[in-house]
Amino acid sequence: TADVAGDYTLRLTASSSSTGSSKTDDIIVRVDSTLAKAPRGLTFYNDITAELTNCANTCHSVGGGTTGAAVSGLPVWWTSDVSQPQGIPASTADVASLGLFEQALARVNLEDVSDSLILKKPSGIHHYGNQRFGFNSTLSVGAAGRGAYDMFVNWISEGAACGGTTVECPL
Repeated sequence: TADVAGDYTLRLTASSSSTGSSKTDDIIVRVDSTLAKAPRGLTFYNDITAELTNCANTCHSVGGGTTGAAVSGLPVWWTSDVSQPQGIPASTADVASLGLFEQALARVNLEDVSDSLILKKPSGIHHYGNQRFGFNSTLSVGAAGRGAYDMFVNWISEGAACGGTTVECPL
């Protein structure tokens, strides 16, 4: 945690006691005090679903875009029936479906954030994926046109918190 905005260089050096050789690697971490919300405060139901809803009819919905009680926005195919994770049927309100968070979380890679499927499709790095505004991952961190992608990365990096009710967040 940094108290002052700016770029910080973190250096890790690993060395071998048997050979005496070592390798050093640096990464730059940008602390941005202009963020609307601190990364640790991001949750699925308070922040991420709002961005998913902005997807309107350009992303998948219940049943992969079929008619019925569709909820547009989730940039992955999902279903709100008894075949959900843990085999628990969804509530009648699909937006607050018990399986929505679980199925979104199934598309999150906590160990390799950039490999998360929930990032790939709206970034255009997936079959039939079209880049959505705010998901241009080729831009520099913090650049206009990358805000949604950065928010998702921050949410995943901080553990992909649910932030809903106990019904919505059974894990």
